[in-house]
Amino acid sequence: MEETAQEHRAAGRPRLSVFCVSAWDAHCLEGRFPHDRGAATFSSLADTGIPALRAHVQQLARTARTERLRTLVTDLSHFIAGAGSALMIQPGDDGWRERAASVRHTCTGAVEQLQSHTTSKLQALRSVLEKEWLGEGLDPRLVTGVAQAVAAAESKLAGWSKLPWTSYRAVIRRNGAFSSGRMGQVDFNAELAGPLQDAIAINWDNIFNVGFKAHRDALLEAVEAQVQALADCLLTQLVVPELPEERRLEIQQLVEEACSHAHAAFSAALQKVSVYVAEQHRGISRHAMSRKVREKMLSAYRKCSSETGKGVYCRMKDIMAKHVDQRKASMFKLASDELRERVRGTLSEVMGQLEGARSHLATACTTRLARLWRVPPSNHHERYEAAVQLQELADACGALCSVMEVDVAQPFTLPPRPATRDRVPHEGEQATGSGALTLALAVPASDAGQHEAAQACQYG
Repeated sequence: MEETAQEHRAAGRPRLSVFCVSAWDAHCLEGRFPHDRGAATFSSLADTGIPALRAHVQQLARTARTERLRTLVTDLSHFIAGAGSALMIQPGDDGWRERAASVRHTCTGAVEQLQSHTTSKLQALRSVLEKEWLGEGLDPRLVTGVAQAVAAAESKLAGWSKLPWTSYRAVIRRNGAFSSGRMGQVDFNAELAGPLQDAIAINWDNIFNVGFKAHRDALLEAVEAQVQALADCLLTQLVVPELPEERRLEIQQLVEEACSHAHAAFSAALQKVSVYVAEQHRGISRHAMSRKVREKMLSAYRKCSSETGKGVYCRMKDIMAKHVDQRKASMFKLASDELRERVRGTLSEVMGQLEGARSHLATACTTRLARLWRVPPSNHHERYEAAVQLQELADACGALCSVMEVDVAQPFTLPPRPATRDRVPHEGEQATGSGALTLALAVPASDAGQHEAAQACQYG
């Protein structure tokens, strides 16, 4: 047991709190049953364990709320930092605009290369998962489980025949599953499928929990290396000696910011995939095979339920024995096929979500890098005034993050205030008169909202 516990701790599995409670005594001591005989065992409310359990549940709820707030504040800080950088880093008047077409070609080519590398990684991952989840994982164990379930079916029937007549009939009339205070839970379907479930139990957790997390981390590390290679390539081609030093620093900052944002977006998408895999890990195994067994046993249950008269108990057991003997091989084979299809469907969904993460990675890169070639609709003075307003929000967000002890993005810095200049309006646009932008900032509620908001404020 100690070795198993150490393995669980090494795998990063959470340690769950266990409470031994007496709800009845707690309710009596709290006065909820004023006319009852009173508590049976405990004289102190604390000894019942209920107050400690309540405090633990409340703490879990507070922790979840705190984590959601931390996530919101962190996302807000990154959004503000990105918006500030977008306002301050734009194509200048140093000849960069004449290079816009070549800059765009360089950036899009580098992003396409990143997509190509990521696609090859996902294809390799799909082959590995198919092999681990099905080929060398579940398939051989399901074959063994079917044989074991067929061999154990007769002993299951013998065990059921020892049930009292009334309990046996109750289980049959409820399609194989019945729960009572005296007998507890009796489930013929789960008992028949038990050897199948036992055959995959050990491998099941390794496939969907430990194994997938290792592949996820390896993929994230590989993509991080490719994103860094993208940044190095762009800096080599765009930061040329003939540009002013200030301009070179701006380009470097923008490229690094774009790559960092893309990697963070890909990491968040992978985390969502992990949540989906964890949900499937908990929900597929037992229920999938039990449902299929129940489906193939329904005709026997209905036939037994229709039996009446003298000797009905013996006839019901005979009907069940003949049905299981005739159908057990095909029934357990169909149950294993059902599980196999569910796992294959999960694999397809996982790869679909990973493809979405790959597309999001490219979109995040391109959206930020587009500031290098798109001409903003405002001049530097207007963007500076908007950035001043935004920095007030950044300071407020930073103060809140300090209180909550949350790591946030580095705030953007404002250069010296430029000389006041009236903006020259574009064709078809009315002059603003004041020469300053009014900043409207909305916190996006989703990834799509973040993308749209980033595009909307990217040039002030």
